[in-house]
Order: sequence, then C-alpha cells, then structure tokens
Amino acid sequence: MQFQVPQFIDVEDKVVGPFTWKEFVYLAGGAGVCILTFKIVSSFFLAIIIVAPFVTLSLLLTFYKVNDRPFINIFQSMLSYFLSKKLYIWSQPKQDPNKKAVQSKQQELTKIAMVEEAEKVLTPDKLRELTWSLDVLDKK
Repeated sequence: MQFQVPQFIDVEDKVVGPFTWKEFVYLAGGAGVCILTFKIVSSFFLAIIIVAPFVTLSLLLTFYKVNDRPFINIFQSMLSYFLSKKLYIWSQPKQDPNKKAVQSKQQELTKIAMVEEAEKVLTPDKLRELTWSLDVLDKK
C-alpha cells in the first residue's frame, strides 16, 4: 500500500490573484484606512500625511521580507520589545582581597625584572667579545 506524501506544505495558496490571503488582507486593510481617512479629513494634504504611514506599513507587510521571513515577524518582535518593561541592573563586581595581593606581587616582580634588564647593559667589551665569537663561528 502506497501513501502520497504532501509536498510544498510551507507554500501558502494564492487566493486572490497573485496574493495569499494574508497579503490580500494587508492590502485591503491599508486601502480601507486610506478611503476612510480621505472621507473623514477635509484637507487633501492633511489626509496624505495621515495616510502615508498606513500605506507604508501595508506595503511592507505585503511585500517586504527580511532574511526570507515575512515583515510581520520583525514588526511583532519590534512592538514586543518597545512595549515590554526593561530592567537594567549593574552591580560592581566584588574585589577579592587575595587578588589585590597577587597584583601587588606581580607589580613587584615586574619591577625587579626591569631592574635586572637594566643591569644587563651591553658594554663595549662584551660587544667586542660577542662579535669576535660570531666571526670565529661563522668562518668554520
């Protein structure tokens, strides 16, 4: 017995022309808001200013995708972020008393190492001896 496995289940059906049901509702909602605004507001330029954000949102919801995901997902995330309460807490990290002792020891050791390096100054005699040993070893 063979069963047919459904394929392409993540593709939505085109209901109204080239648009899916959701896309059609977004466009129809934007058009409805535009028509109502133009009927209610007497000034044409004021109506255009009021309608522009709704038209933009309607077109974004219908056509714009971010990383192959619908804009509605990004819009919902944005709204939930802006409308949720945020609590920022910063506390100063506690200082370990042993850490301060270790740091002071390390500083002392670095000072000692710097003094020892300063004592290892290259004198002309040491330089002459070094060049002679290099010349002798090089000629072998």
